[in-house]
Amino acid sequence: MGKTDLEEAAEFLLANISQRLAQGLREEMATRGKVKDKDAEEAMTAIITAIRTLEASGEISLIHPEDA
Repeated sequence: MGKTDLEEAAEFLLANISQRLAQGLREEMATRGKVKDKDAEEAMTAIITAIRTLEASGEISLIHPEDA
């Protein structure tokens, strides 16, 4: 994923949560500034692991592009 793809993904996520929560996240992102690549990779790995755990337990179900 390039920077543009990551920005698009972030904007998609922010657009699909409450405006209040999205604004708070935007403010926090602006305050924190640039994230180190290592820290970003660790965070993405933690998020992916959590999503996979939720899917495996049946708490969420993901829509695969070929199913859409």
